[in-house]
Amino acid sequence: MRKSSVVLVAFVSTTVIAVLLAAPARAAATRVTGLQIPDLENACPETSIGTFTMEGGLIGCWYTDEFSAVREHPSGTVQITGTEHFVGCLDHGLDGSCVGDLAGTLTFSFQFSGMYDLVTFAEIRGRCEHLVVSGTGGFANAGGVITFKDDVSTGIASYSGAVRI
Repeated sequence: MRKSSVVLVAFVSTTVIAVLLAAPARAAATRVTGLQIPDLENACPETSIGTFTMEGGLIGCWYTDEFSAVREHPSGTVQITGTEHFVGCLDHGLDGSCVGDLAGTLTFSFQFSGMYDLVTFAEIRGRCEHLVVSGTGGFANAGGVITFKDDVSTGIASYSGAVRI
């Protein structure tokens, strides 16, 4: 190999290593799935418009902070936006415990879309999307999106999504 080739390979290798070391680390995304259950037993310490316990990839309490109807239709469909927050942990081991797992608070903006019976006002179907807007503790600098689908017969919602830490 000629000297100029060796110098070029060394220069390119050094440049690539320097760029990789200078690049910010990418946040790891963790897939989360589970259930959101109305807190009928008052297990959560805060009170809010809506309070729920979380099982599965997220363990803790979920609180609805504020919401407003964006659009209501005579057919019974409604679109709502608002803010919510979660206090708890990301259960990496899926062992039902927060021991050794990242914990803190996640804050969300959400958009809900649903349909209601015009006579009884009972929910017929509903789903929502939650965008992570901030976090504290182990969730500092978190991002991601979590979607929910309501089971109107039980009042329990299933969720899935990804949280980037």
